[in-house]
Amino acid sequence: MVVRLPFEKSKNLICSCQNLLEYTKPKIRMVAIVIGLMAPSLPAIANGEIYYRLLEIEKINALKIADGDYEQTMSLFEQECQDLLWWCANLEASSRPLVESLPSWDGVAVLRDFEVES
Repeated sequence: MVVRLPFEKSKNLICSCQNLLEYTKPKIRMVAIVIGLMAPSLPAIANGEIYYRLLEIEKINALKIADGDYEQTMSLFEQECQDLLWWCANLEASSRPLVESLPSWDGVAVLRDFEVES
């Protein structure tokens, strides 16, 4: 079994990412909204964390510089834009297994450090 993001949610997130890419200096609030859509979708998106972290870090840094003012602007650099493009390109086809596979124990001896008395 796999977990997928519902169609409407994935379309909404893709549109939000595309909209954000139209700005070179978006308001921090706009970036926070997109991050707020990404974060709850991470359990259903394989590798989503990799393409989410830098945007989150840059938003936090921008907020520090802006003294917590979400109406200030921040820069989107090449890597953040690439990460947003990854979300646009991979979101609809991405899924994640409901249960991650457990490591194989074939050929592994289990040692115990206690005695069983009968």
